[in-house]
This record gives sequence, C-alpha cells and structure tokens, in this order.
Amino acid sequence: MGTTNIFQKSCPSCAAQVPTEAATCGCGYSFAHAGEAGQDEELIEAYLAARLDQAVDTLEAARIELKGDPKNPEKLSRLMRALHELQSQRAEIETLSARAAEAGNAATPVQSVEPTEAFRAAQAAKAAKFAQKFSGTETKQCPKCRTALPAASALCFCGFVFARNAIFRIPGDAHRPETTAAGAPPKR
Repeated sequence: MGTTNIFQKSCPSCAAQVPTEAATCGCGYSFAHAGEAGQDEELIEAYLAARLDQAVDTLEAARIELKGDPKNPEKLSRLMRALHELQSQRAEIETLSARAAEAGNAATPVQSVEPTEAFRAAQAAKAAKFAQKFSGTETKQCPKCRTALPAASALCFCGFVFARNAIFRIPGDAHRPETTAAGAPPKR
C-alpha cells in the first residue's frame, strides 16, 4: 500500500491526487457533500409539511366558522383565503419534490465503461512502482502450473514442492519431497 498524505485526497472518478480543501477535481468531479444537501432538503420538506398541516387546520376552522354563520361574507372570505393558502402550500411541496428529484438525478455521476486516461496513467505508475520492487529478483517457473516464483521458493501455490537438491529428484513424482531429513533419497 502506498503512503498517505494528509494534505491530499484521491478523486474517486479519476484517481488523481488533489488538495484536501479542493471542492472539485480537474476531471470535473465535485467533492460537495451530498449528505448535507440531502439534510437541507429534508429540513425544508419538514417545514413545508408543517405549514401544510397549519393550512389544513386553518381551512377546517374557517369551514366550521362559516357553517355557524353561512351568510357572513367575512367568514366566507377567510375560508377562501385558507383554501388558497392550502393550494399554494401543496404547489410549493410539489415544486420542491420535483426539484429534489431533478437534483438527485443530476448529482449521480455518470459512470463510464472506459477508464479515463488519467486513471490509466495512475494505474500504470502504480504497476511500474510495484514491478520495480521485484525487478532484480531471480525467478523460476513451476513445472506443474507455470507460475513464476522467486528462485528461493521451495513450494508453489499449486502444491508443487521444489527439490532442494536436483540429484534426488524422482521423475513422475512431483508432489513428494525428494529428500529425507538426512539428505538421502526416500526409501520405497
């Protein structure tokens, strides 16, 4: 694993290193916290829902008042204002919901099937760094599975056991140790 730098962060879109205080990456990715925007939307939605409940209560109170005195124009006017306020609140909630849905669709980053050139370059740099660590290592190939292993390996991942001394190797019996603890060939 590479070293981490507390003054930089990786862009999840292109893997470029950018300063931690950066709001956007050169590739266009925005580091703005979607969680904060979602929380703001929830608070506004709760506020509008409370206002809608108030408008419903006001309308119901105006309807009850008008029922007691149906000929009073002032009470009829209150009922009409309450009805208009209720319709206004519902329209505002619908507008907010549509805007939130639109923002949610726009905030979703478009994933590309093809990696960007910056990402490929970053991956190539990591691979080159890894290959450089093992460039001076002598290797040998497992005769069973053809895996390249360090020359000092005594055992392959497939289970093949390399002989410590090639003289004692038994042909056709690749998975048995070729020598005993004393260094002599095993007895049959």
